[in-house]
Amino acid sequence: MQNESLCSLECSSGELAKFLELTDRRIRKMAQEEIIPQFKRGRFQLQPTVMAYIKYIKDGGKSGTMRGGKSTTTCGTTTTLESEGTLAEEKAQLTRVQRKQAELKLQSARGEVHKSSDVKALVGGMIVTTRSRLLDIPAKLAPKLVGKKDLDAVKDAIEAEIVLALQSLVEYDPEPYRQRQKDYEGAENDAANVST
Repeated sequence: MQNESLCSLECSSGELAKFLELTDRRIRKMAQEEIIPQFKRGRFQLQPTVMAYIKYIKDGGKSGTMRGGKSTTTCGTTTTLESEGTLAEEKAQLTRVQRKQAELKLQSARGEVHKSSDVKALVGGMIVTTRSRLLDIPAKLAPKLVGKKDLDAVKDAIEAEIVLALQSLVEYDPEPYRQRQKDYEGAENDAANVST
């Protein structure tokens, strides 16, 4: 074994596990996930396997490090590396995220979407206003309706006040949302100016 080159050294999953200070089960799982190359079933060539494991560690332990990308040949064994595939995938993902952000920004500028915190604040304000108006009805109507004998007139007066109080919930005004969007954009511009 001392005269053999590293390229021709073969070992079992158990031997490789001891060499890399891992469990045999972890070695088999890494081979199954194509993180390290198997030479034969349960057998590994030492040099390409160790190189693939080192690359896996350098990549932050990402699963499936050998899938896609560039192939390299070491000691007669072809090992697939993901470096080019990962970069292309990351760029594509970044482009998708940037496109999605641009779409959301455009929809927000058009008033088609709103931040949940804005909706919560503005709708919450509308509900508080409506609640206050509804609770004011008895105090407002009691003096007017005292002594009224016409039941229909009393019902109509109460109904009119309730409809008036609920009207604030029916009327949608996009302007407060637009104003909040302008405030956000202004804050972003201010932050950008401070950092430059």
